[in-house]
Amino acid sequence: MITHEGTRECEAVCIPQEDS
Repeated sequence: MITHEGTRECEAVCIPQEDS
């Protein structure tokens, strides 16, 4: 699972939140 930024560093740790 990749975040909105597309970083493998945080896949489950970070939440896919849209940072406007």
